[in-house]
Amino acid sequence: MTEEIEAPPVGAGQASEPAQHPRHPRRAHRTRDPAALGLHEYAQAVAEVCPYMLPSQRGGQTWWTRLRPPAASHRAIESLVFASGVTAAERVRARRAAGDTLACEVLAIDTAQPSTVVNLPHLALKHLYATVGITVGCFAPDRQHELTSGKLIPAAPTVVLALRTAVPRRDAQLLGHMPSSALHIARGSDDGREVLSAVPSLAAGADPISAWRKVRPWIRAQRCDEEV
Repeated sequence: MTEEIEAPPVGAGQASEPAQHPRHPRRAHRTRDPAALGLHEYAQAVAEVCPYMLPSQRGGQTWWTRLRPPAASHRAIESLVFASGVTAAERVRARRAAGDTLACEVLAIDTAQPSTVVNLPHLALKHLYATVGITVGCFAPDRQHELTSGKLIPAAPTVVLALRTAVPRRDAQLLGHMPSSALHIARGSDDGREVLSAVPSLAAGADPISAWRKVRPWIRAQRCDEEV
């Protein structure tokens, strides 16, 4: 099954840096079948080395979304990536609560911006959602990634963010450079909190696109020594 969804409007809420194109929602396609998005070979390669991907896919618990935002500024694409990540993470939370113990959302992002455009959104998502037991991985098209087992995840065909239910003990070991996040992951609990409330001066229920202009300086100030 493939569903057409509304992606956040690129550039909306960016008062300090106006969008460089009309503000209207972007369509994205979300499906359990990566082949429908041209991602079959990558999904197959990841499943061969990742201990969680294959059982998650077989159980119908992995969903794939491909975003193709139009040309826009670096900051506008950052806001889209962050907002799309928040939406995906909240889906993981809801599906986990409904019993999907291996819930996973994979976002493939096609953009003309350098792959580094996802660095700050990835770090913010990882920092925020560790508090509710969700881990966030970022995979670039120009490098392989080594698992703790020593196996290599192949280079992605485009920029990929993977958000999934954390495996507490194992995933906490990967966050030694982020002690507070590692502690949250190790606890493996979700108290139902509004995740964005961790960012000072953000109102309850803040729209993630608009929130990015406050989340961005906040995550830069966290001094997380992570290579993303």
